[in-house]
Amino acid sequence: MMRTALLFIAITTSVAQAQELQHRVVHGATALPEGTEWVETVVRTTPWITYRRYQGFRDGIEIEGADAVVAARSDGSIDYRIVPVLPDVIPGAHPLPHSAAPVWLVRDGQWVAAERRDVYRPHPLARMRYWHDASGRIIDSLDLIRRLDTAVSAYVFSPDPLSVANVPYGGTYVDANDGNAAVLDSTRTAANVQLTWNGAGFTLANSAAVIQEFDPPSVAVPALPGPDAKFSRSDSEFEMINVLYHIYEWKQRMASLGYSGMVNYAIPVDVNAYGGADQSAFDFGTTPPRLYFGEGGVDDAEDADVIVHEYGHAMAYGAAPGTNIGIQRQALEEAVCDYWAVSWSRIQSPYRWPLVFTWDGHNEFWSGRSAVNNQQKMYPGLSFTGPYSHTSVMVDALVRGRQRVGASVMDGLVMEALYSLTSSTTFTQFAEAVLRADTLKHGGVHAEGLHTDFAAWQILTPGMSVVEHDVHVNGTVVLRPGQWPAQLRERLHAVDASGRQWILVNGHELPPAGWYWTDEVRILVIR
Repeated sequence: MMRTALLFIAITTSVAQAQELQHRVVHGATALPEGTEWVETVVRTTPWITYRRYQGFRDGIEIEGADAVVAARSDGSIDYRIVPVLPDVIPGAHPLPHSAAPVWLVRDGQWVAAERRDVYRPHPLARMRYWHDASGRIIDSLDLIRRLDTAVSAYVFSPDPLSVANVPYGGTYVDANDGNAAVLDSTRTAANVQLTWNGAGFTLANSAAVIQEFDPPSVAVPALPGPDAKFSRSDSEFEMINVLYHIYEWKQRMASLGYSGMVNYAIPVDVNAYGGADQSAFDFGTTPPRLYFGEGGVDDAEDADVIVHEYGHAMAYGAAPGTNIGIQRQALEEAVCDYWAVSWSRIQSPYRWPLVFTWDGHNEFWSGRSAVNNQQKMYPGLSFTGPYSHTSVMVDALVRGRQRVGASVMDGLVMEALYSLTSSTTFTQFAEAVLRADTLKHGGVHAEGLHTDFAAWQILTPGMSVVEHDVHVNGTVVLRPGQWPAQLRERLHAVDASGRQWILVNGHELPPAGWYWTDEVRILVIR
């Protein structure tokens, strides 16, 4: 929905003045741009105040969000008025005057012509309002159904049964075709899960995700009559509740780190998808994008690693939409999503946390992945042949950084770095984006250590643990206080990650730690 600034004016005036003001409001002679017409829409009265609401129009076309309120006391005197602040530049003729619902929007201080369309779907329930520009492109949307997240009592896997029991896959701790094994039910964790109260019961939805049925096999999405969601692992509702819990809690974590707007919609989820195959996916070809979780092997929606990994794709898409194209870029995103899975799992349990997909993988169904670069691969020269090529190289470096600076700092740096993604982003460029994020958010205090972690696998230039003076093959110069490489001119004009200009001079104190750019080289200042 567009956002219109409001001007609040508290006034007390005479009856005559009140009548004059009301006349001006009604007839369009207010502080709004000349030519705006005002139509009274509703009157509401309390024992003390009468509130008259007015809607603004231009040439008979509604201005979305241009509503005014005039509050009058019982004696007719005006207590206050609230009017919108609209752009001073008056628009020309509306290009869609004969559409079903032409409107004016105010976006970024500009008049935007649009057509308003309401879409209703009975099941699963949805009522949306969309605004289309003259080309038909959706430029804004609004959910017309107001939902309320309410905590209900439930059981979930947090993060998975093996991590809770501290055992590897095998013995009685096996999938058993989604069997209702008592040993697995004993590993469930009691949790409060946010669901939506619709006035008659609870729907399997919250502000972060909504359970839907859009891919076979077809499994009905139930409504809950009361606040009890304590399902057994073999119940289809269990996976639905488990997904809602982990996506909601992870999104709360994102918000706590300052990234609540990265995924700004409740993502639709089908926990019984892919025709029952052992596969999960993020689909950005729909509006909004969707998540699919398969049931082959271990049900994917039972493993928090899988849930957060797939949601990680939604995060990357929200930060840098349409960029997951190049092969190395695809491998990078898979690596980042594996990092999210490991980070979330590690918060809940330390057991075998470097295993990616602890419950879903590392069993007779498939081998899973690891957050440890066990093969000791070095980044330079790696051949990327698919989206899962060499993911452990980047995940290992990110996990090392997490262990060094803490989960919250590292998670926040990686979230910030997502906004730098392009279709051609390399592992090295993403590492640099993480360091730039540290400069922006923390003054570069973690730069040296994080550089060392990326350099462990030569994603960045190795050797940060020793004094360096040289210009390296990737064009980076490392500067420490009191040291100035002979290859550099004595005076350099540099720009930091925030765009501020710095002058670096040989023999003088260096600026704060972090990344700097010159016309000659990239410079990393460390302490």
